[in-house]
Amino acid sequence: MTWLAIALAAAGACCFALAAWLQQAAVRTAVDADGLRLSGWLRMVRAPRWLSGFGLTGLGAGLHACALGLAPLTVIQPVGTVAIALTTVLAVRSTGGRLTPSTWLAVAASTLGVGIFVLLAAQRTAMPPLSAAADVRAGMVTAVGVAALGAIGAVTGGRVRCLAYAAAAGMAYGLVSVYVHTIAVGYLHPIAVVGLLAALPVGLWFVQHAYAAGPPQVVIACQTVVDPMLGVGVGLGLLGEASSLHRSTAITLAACGIVAVVGVVLLAREHVRPQWSRS
Repeated sequence: MTWLAIALAAAGACCFALAAWLQQAAVRTAVDADGLRLSGWLRMVRAPRWLSGFGLTGLGAGLHACALGLAPLTVIQPVGTVAIALTTVLAVRSTGGRLTPSTWLAVAASTLGVGIFVLLAAQRTAMPPLSAAADVRAGMVTAVGVAALGAIGAVTGGRVRCLAYAAAAGMAYGLVSVYVHTIAVGYLHPIAVVGLLAALPVGLWFVQHAYAAGPPQVVIACQTVVDPMLGVGVGLGLLGEASSLHRSTAITLAACGIVAVVGVVLLAREHVRPQWSRS
């Protein structure tokens, strides 16, 4: 069932990538000189591109939830890195550009890094029992991180704001994955439900403002890295998913994570912004 879960997670990542590409187009046409205001939100949510992206996000979330019910958090979360490569390709092609050797190198690094990570995690990681206390601690740590990143984004602008808001969205969605995992394996307690319902709109708010401040591949790269980092951290540190993990495997997993992060950074540095008409 682990390999089916990986396939579902990969399909979900593709949905998220296409959704990011579509929604960023709608956000950029709705943003005002002062940023994404209420009037911009009203225009944005009526745009066909944004609605299509929203539908794909829902489909991706459903696939991701199914995957979390079949495999441990540390296996599923890193698969989302696949979305970065697809978003970058979409961004480049939408401008009539071409993928440079450095872009292909970045794609290869992120894909290879996360691929080996998933392979090792799928063979070595166990599904542990969950607890309400672990979910509370995960929620508290995430809330502090999201608040700090939100404050940074509020007092800055441009690329820094984009990265801060995208990272905050990544943390919120990472917490969503933690709570979905808790519910999917049969531990339906109020803390997980409330945390899930609170984290979803927070993530949505931050990611739309990140789209308003920067190109889609930077947003998806940042949140796709932060999301699995939070998920893996919670899985290993709070949920006990490292109980069967040997030291050599942990070192290899860390090395693969570094390779994937380097690939993500290189992809984000391309800074290709799709040009959209307002028609």
